[in-house]
Amino acid sequence: MLSKRPFFGVMSILLLGLLVACGDPTATSVPATPVPTNTALPPTATAAPTTTVATTTTATTNPPTTTTVVPTTAPATTEAVSPVQVVWKSSGDPAKPIVHPFSLAVDSQSNICVGNIDTNQIQKLDSDGHLLSVIGGPGKEDGQFNFKASANATEVVVTTDAQDNLYVADLNYRVQKFDKQGKFLLKWGSEGKGDGQFQGPIGLAVDSQSNIYVSDILNNFIQKFDTTGKFLAKWGSLGTDDGQFKKLATIALDKDGNIYAADNELNRIQKFDNSGKFLAKFGDKTQMNGAVGTAIDAQGNIYVSDKGSILKFDGSGKLLGQWGKFGSGDGEFSYPTALGIDKQGNIYVADWMNSRVQKFKSR
Repeated sequence: MLSKRPFFGVMSILLLGLLVACGDPTATSVPATPVPTNTALPPTATAAPTTTVATTTTATTNPPTTTTVVPTTAPATTEAVSPVQVVWKSSGDPAKPIVHPFSLAVDSQSNICVGNIDTNQIQKLDSDGHLLSVIGGPGKEDGQFNFKASANATEVVVTTDAQDNLYVADLNYRVQKFDKQGKFLLKWGSEGKGDGQFQGPIGLAVDSQSNIYVSDILNNFIQKFDTTGKFLAKWGSLGTDDGQFKKLATIALDKDGNIYAADNELNRIQKFDNSGKFLAKFGDKTQMNGAVGTAIDAQGNIYVSDKGSILKFDGSGKLLGQWGKFGSGDGEFSYPTALGIDKQGNIYVADWMNSRVQKFKSR
């Protein structure tokens, strides 16, 4: 077991990413990385509420543009020419603000689902950043979440399939599946290192056959399940060789079903086929600084978030562009974690310590 350290701390332990998409909640109990049990929240994090919210609201005004204060000890800034422009930034509805978003995903309707650490909830936003609904709350029952198991450990990860079913993994050491209306369908998993078990689930992805892949930052392996949650395969271990990880972060799939996995400590991306066979790798510490979030666009370009910037690579691993620096202004980030891309190619970034989501359009 790794020792507990601050999220994106001195040893650059990062967590989670994610992808999501959800529908309006209709079930009585409805549903989401932050950081595994070895990663602590920053001192600015707030306690999770004790009540469960499962309501639907539609904002009538433009998304708020206020942001939180960044940490006093910031990593070195990354200056780069931006290949994108900011469309909007949203801190959510004033009554239900976005609080430390760690996981994010985009559904087929370009709605964004955001996993919030401190509230143990998933918020659904439309493509303009307006709040549509809130799902979940703290607990261990069906439709409830444990994004923060203690003051020193957090975890939340989400993704969706082609039917906009929502999958959520958390520190209840399980994956829950919901339909697009937010109705609970099934769950699987337990705590441990065996087949179908989790210790620090940090990434989720679904292929065209609705197989589900889960990356685990503490077990340093990727597991594959069928649509019912039946265990199919796993690969990976602790190490620096091909197919091994030091701190396995989020995963993303390309149109051919290949899996791209980020390594937070080795600052590289590894590519596998859907059976776990190692295919390629790219990236190093000269390019990345705490790789965590991953997303792939329709052209097969790979986007990676690190402590203060977003990097874009082509399918062969060639760096195409980079933007962002540490800060709270437009196009700046304070530990960007999850990434999502809609059908129009717009890029959404969960800006973790700024407690907001930013939307970018490629120039």
